[in-house]
Amino acid sequence: MTGKRRGHGEGSVFRRGDKWCGVLQVGVDADGKRIREWLSGFDTKREATAALAALRAQVARGEFVRETELSVEAFLHQWLQTMKRTVKATTWSTYEGDMVRHVIPRIGSVPLSKVTGTMLDRLFEDLLISGRRDGKGGLSPKTVRGVATTLGKALDDAARTRLIARSPRIECTPPRPHRRSRAAELSWGRDELAVFLASWEGTQLYAYYRLAATTGMRRGEILGLRWDDIDEDAGAVALVREVVVAGKSILTTSPKSGRGRRIKLDTATLEALQRHRAMNQANADRIGMPLPDDVFVHPDGTCFKPHWVSKRFRDRRRELGLPDSFRLHDSRHLSATLAMQAGTPLKVVSERLGHSSIMVTADVYSHVTEDMQGDAAERLAALLDAS
Repeated sequence: MTGKRRGHGEGSVFRRGDKWCGVLQVGVDADGKRIREWLSGFDTKREATAALAALRAQVARGEFVRETELSVEAFLHQWLQTMKRTVKATTWSTYEGDMVRHVIPRIGSVPLSKVTGTMLDRLFEDLLISGRRDGKGGLSPKTVRGVATTLGKALDDAARTRLIARSPRIECTPPRPHRRSRAAELSWGRDELAVFLASWEGTQLYAYYRLAATTGMRRGEILGLRWDDIDEDAGAVALVREVVVAGKSILTTSPKSGRGRRIKLDTATLEALQRHRAMNQANADRIGMPLPDDVFVHPDGTCFKPHWVSKRFRDRRRELGLPDSFRLHDSRHLSATLAMQAGTPLKVVSERLGHSSIMVTADVYSHVTEDMQGDAAERLAALLDAS
């Protein structure tokens, strides 16, 4: 007799050729059809029986996973569709870009159940060396770590939904970003910013760039402003929406932090907004339409687009011969840096920037706080020496 009949749910062990095998019912499908897990290739009946017992124990504990035959590409497309229903459009656009541009072309054909930590490490190394789409070098450690984070979330979800036994992300080591951020390496200072702003005086873009320089607001936060958001009596602006780019679409959404905030304006910036409103009203009267609700619009009433204000920034920067490495977003960093150097408390700077916590601000602008600590030490020493 080559096999032994066992009780219901215990499975069976049998001989096939010169090897021993086992089979166990591990569940039923949506149609009520039994799902069996097969074990094979054992040299002895004892080995097959032990493997069957281990499998039976896994099933009893609810730990058994019948790993999917999906490829990484097929799984990621399914995962992206699920994520589209659960995250903001901008977040989903980042997920899609990470997976479609960087992951699927490299390991998309690999079965999901065969992905290992070593394979992920090789993927990250390849992205660091040759990850750019134009083929002219690799991605930054920060960008690769972002890809690793997105892929890791997808693999964790695969394990959570029992498509794979465990997530291989725990076995890999994504690159660490360089410690110093762009905020510590700004190529503009107060003088360059003043020259840039002066060049826009009297135009419809002056108020936009002045807001960016004096408040540290993000590009899309400024574009999302409506006149109802500006309280001239209190000298403040309320940030309740943001205009963002998601793939090929431009959307209006909640601020990046997920909650709005209120920012006080200096007198000169408030006056710039008042002049800007007068220009908008004159344009509206000229074409016979009411004043648009949005603050930053063209003479015909259509809203400024994110890419357009960035391009105008780059064009003017080059016309003025200012350092070319300074981006529009860097005006946010410069605004915060100048505010801190002027003695503004870190918590106030954090609130104006809309950071999730003061620790984020302290980390991004650690180079400034280090300099400020040196100044504080010198001032304290001067007081002690004077006595």
